[in-house]
Amino acid sequence: MSDGAAIGLAVVLLAINAFIWPVVAWLLARRAAAPLAAEHRNLIVDAGAGGFWPLVIGTLLVFPMTFLAHRALARFVVSGDDPETDITELSREKFGEGKGLLVTALYALCFLPILPIYGVAVTNSVSSLLENQLGWTGVPRWLLSLVLVGLLMSVVVASQKVMLWVAQVVVYPLIVMLAMAVFAMLFGTRRTSAAEHNRGLVLAARR
Repeated sequence: MSDGAAIGLAVVLLAINAFIWPVVAWLLARRAAAPLAAEHRNLIVDAGAGGFWPLVIGTLLVFPMTFLAHRALARFVVSGDDPETDITELSREKFGEGKGLLVTALYALCFLPILPIYGVAVTNSVSSLLENQLGWTGVPRWLLSLVLVGLLMSVVVASQKVMLWVAQVVVYPLIVMLAMAVFAMLFGTRRTSAAEHNRGLVLAARR
């Protein structure tokens, strides 16, 4: 399916959800023997659609923006005479020293805000694992963050083979976690109650 067809299908489905589904839901609730149960079912559908459409809209917007930006960057990088030249040297070669320095600074600012986000996310995940699963509560957060960021930076500054090997190894735990998340959503939420403590995946595994 082409990008135009995908966008057209998404617009049609969004229009159905926005204009036709409310009428259908009202008719279903009006004609149902148990209107309260029917409205509860309709609210579940509305909640699912409320989480689905932001993902669809975000995907439709992010894909062309990412693709066009990366294509333009790739064409700029391969336009140099030396294939071993990085983007900073190529910027100075194409635009001169002053403009090349400006392009280098803008390039650094593009990914600089992401680094603290990754550092905080990794630190929070490992800290939660140590405290809640292993019972290690005495590890200072600053020391843990320093060690984790140091490990991440050591992988980045290592050789390309080491970085690719680490990326390949990390993929498998990610697949396992995604499978566990899908399992929890399918089986761990069948019998939930707002008045009880729901143990989620552990409860689903026991069943």
